[in-house]
Amino acid sequence: VQCPEHPTYHVQSEGVFVEFLAADGAPCGAGEVGRIVATDLTNFASPLIRYEIGDYAELGEPCPCGRGLPVLNRILGRSRNMLRLPSGDQLWPIFGLPRFPQVAPVRQSQVVQKSLDTLEVRLVTARPLDVDEEQRLREMICGAPSERASVQAESSGRRMSPPHGSARFRPERSAACRR
Repeated sequence: VQCPEHPTYHVQSEGVFVEFLAADGAPCGAGEVGRIVATDLTNFASPLIRYEIGDYAELGEPCPCGRGLPVLNRILGRSRNMLRLPSGDQLWPIFGLPRFPQVAPVRQSQVVQKSLDTLEVRLVTARPLDVDEEQRLREMICGAPSERASVQAESSGRRMSPPHGSARFRPERSAACRR
């Protein structure tokens, strides 16, 4: 539950015991990102004990609001959504995404990993982008992955839909960059 006074989240630990574990299985400290493992404290018919849900989150310090519940600073997402780099390293596909609206009227964005060294960034914009906006977005996108990668950026005025949806994403503009 999001704290009504701060931009953090409180774990409702009255009904669930949540652990945040590092890659080696050790508990995470405040400010560290770990995988979420939950134990349900109320389901006696079908108990879930140390169930790894596949999500990662950053554990926070105690909240200044005074609630004694565990705190999450941010929820990063599912492990299956991580990008895998040619070196084997993994990273979250959020590079630049929170800053896109500061550069251009981006309504939606999606990062698709086509192969180990190819990323496709799809953008839905409120209006056609001007040359300066395109260039600034391209710099943000192409400068993000820490290794050699081909990044293709596409923009469209049409909203994206899930794969099972009837509307298809059709790029109006496309640009690629290689490192």
